[in-house]
Amino acid sequence: MVPLLFILVPGTIARWREANISEMVHELRWVAAASLVLAIGLPFVWGSWSFGTAIGIFLGMWVALGSLHNMVQRLRKPGRIGGSFWGQHLAHFGLAVVVLGITGVKSFEVERDVRMGLGDNVSIAPYSFRLVDMVDVKGPNYKASQAHVELRKNDQLIDVLYPEKRRYFSSAMPMTEAAIRSNVWGDLYVSLGDPLPGDKPSWSMRVYHKPFVPWLWTGVLLMVLGGVIAAMDRRYRRRNMEAQLKTVGEAMSNAA
Repeated sequence: MVPLLFILVPGTIARWREANISEMVHELRWVAAASLVLAIGLPFVWGSWSFGTAIGIFLGMWVALGSLHNMVQRLRKPGRIGGSFWGQHLAHFGLAVVVLGITGVKSFEVERDVRMGLGDNVSIAPYSFRLVDMVDVKGPNYKASQAHVELRKNDQLIDVLYPEKRRYFSSAMPMTEAAIRSNVWGDLYVSLGDPLPGDKPSWSMRVYHKPFVPWLWTGVLLMVLGGVIAAMDRRYRRRNMEAQLKTVGEAMSNAA
């Protein structure tokens, strides 16, 4: 994907059979410079710096800023802008969001398997999970053990999560229902395991922090929306109508 993402931006401004590399380099120099600065600085803001993270952020920003650059340049020119142009660049921007999401998830995700009793805490900075209660609940076709887990950020309570370990009446196989808290910056998961032996009642728990997961879905939706907008361009509808009229005409001619 790296070569494709890199040539995506110059490919959108290159003139067919008349592409001039020096002109493209000159036009995109500020896009490249801004992408490089963000690739160097953002990993420190988001967590920790690594070469792979910097490469992913550079490519995502390169595509995103390149698409914005092309849209601004086109708006400065006279003439009507078709839906295919907006759809293309919206899809490219969606691809950039997906690249940044993949980079964030793979670079900064944290997963911990822990033993927790009532009142115990586990921290994934800046978040902490505290098991405050364990209750039995009964559903329409199952019974379950349900944990009450307080989620705190910088010592401030922000949510209570309720993961469950269910046993359905129709099957002896237990099923885990993870509790998920999602926001624009990522997802937090808590999964309840089995009771563990010991003097103090405790359970196996698994906690995850997966930043930027919603960006993956958002980027895909933007790509789909871009494709729909491009397909609705009236130039394509006109061509389709002309083709249909031609087909009808040929059919009537053959019938005559």
